[in-house]
Amino acid sequence: MIISMTLRFNGRGRATGLKNKVNPSLRFRRQNFQAKIETQKMKNSAKRYHSGGSFGIFTPVGLAAALGGLILVVVCSWFFVFSAKFLVNQAAIEGGTTLTAEQIDKIFYNLQDKRIFFIIPGNHYLFLDAKDISAEAQKLYPHIEAATNFQKDFPNKVVFGLAEKKYAFVLIGNDGRHYLVDAGGIVLGALRTAAPEGLIYLKTAEPSGSLLPGAKVLNEAFLGFAEKIKELWPAAWQFKPVSMEIYSEKEAGEHRIFTSEGWFIKTERGDNPENLIQNLSLILQDEIKTDEVRQNLAYIDLRLSNRAFYCSKGQACSR
Repeated sequence: MIISMTLRFNGRGRATGLKNKVNPSLRFRRQNFQAKIETQKMKNSAKRYHSGGSFGIFTPVGLAAALGGLILVVVCSWFFVFSAKFLVNQAAIEGGTTLTAEQIDKIFYNLQDKRIFFIIPGNHYLFLDAKDISAEAQKLYPHIEAATNFQKDFPNKVVFGLAEKKYAFVLIGNDGRHYLVDAGGIVLGALRTAAPEGLIYLKTAEPSGSLLPGAKVLNEAFLGFAEKIKELWPAAWQFKPVSMEIYSEKEAGEHRIFTSEGWFIKTERGDNPENLIQNLSLILQDEIKTDEVRQNLAYIDLRLSNRAFYCSKGQACSR
């Protein structure tokens, strides 16, 4: 009789019977066995990728995907940078401004001609800011001080205000043309309408051809003197200063302050405005006591520190 038996070898030839066989489900539950399986799976996956597996970048599919992504980036960049859709071509101005629509357009035309990074137009929605508009506006129109309250409205519109410099004087050129000048002596532009009331006219020997917007004229001492005279002038006086001129540019030069009644005051360069107003008040009280005498004046000379002279119309001194 033949007996069939299944034997397993353990160690060095020791046979164990069937009764000692371990159930497979128990063997797979041994400690760390599952962790080892997962680690091995990750290693095998990495090997397949680096060796050109199905999803590797160097496969035909991977190269096609990379090339397609690159083309998409280039097309999107080209569209965003060069498309007119993102170039600012609409501007809403908050508040008042002396600039015309054509003048504002010129600001943006000039910005468009400039280039950022050598290729991007200067009026591109992404890069345009208040500093760019301020700089270009000041270069074209010196009376513009800055762009204010700047906002963007996607994709091609901006909203901002324009702060303008305040003019302090009207400058009369040697040919009679009139120009607006700020307190620093900068020409803001030609005066094309009637000047606002209260401005003092300044006269200069400068040819009008040199009085371009942005040009600096006269000296600050004279401008400061004129502004101070205007500030200190008594409101009770019926006559007002309407214009001033530097009569002589020599070291001991003469300034002339013309009044609304047609007569003028002679002063010397460097005179103190406070002293001048005080001296003028004294001579009007002590010597020129009536309106009739004052209105018939040709001039009052206050150049000397201890005495004053006045001359009436029709006298030899008035010629």
